[in-house]
Amino acid sequence: MVFSGAETSAVLEFSRQNYHYVLVDLPDAIYSSCWEVLDQADQILVVSTPEIPSLYLARRKSVQIVNHGIPKDRIRVLLNRCGPGDLNPAEIEEYLSLPVAASFGNHYRAATAAVAQGSLAPAGSRLGSQFTRFAESLAGPPERKEQPKGGLWRVRQMLSQT
Repeated sequence: MVFSGAETSAVLEFSRQNYHYVLVDLPDAIYSSCWEVLDQADQILVVSTPEIPSLYLARRKSVQIVNHGIPKDRIRVLLNRCGPGDLNPAEIEEYLSLPVAASFGNHYRAATAAVAQGSLAPAGSRLGSQFTRFAESLAGPPERKEQPKGGLWRVRQMLSQT
């Protein structure tokens, strides 16, 4: 389904009023319907693998975004499926002239297992830890709720399933 510019604006406005963070996953190609989202975005994350053809496409996309009039300092790169023999983030930053926001390892089995189970990657796994660090880089660490004082709370905590 493709939204009109007015419909896209309405959805984004509603989302911004009701949520602290709004993430929009756009298609690979930038269609006319995508520009409304990109124009309003605080940050734009271009996803790429560390292989040259993928990086070339990421560079073309970032140039297209900048040529549209969006400031380059709003664009960052997410590296996916990184392995030991790949270009490192510093080399990729130089090639793309963009900062790398995060780099995720090639954890194919963990990702496939999570998808097959309909769940997230386990928080304690390497992939889960990478996702957690990335989320905290965007939103900051989670707020810690102060634990209530008193004996009854401790009894409930011991008896609870969590």
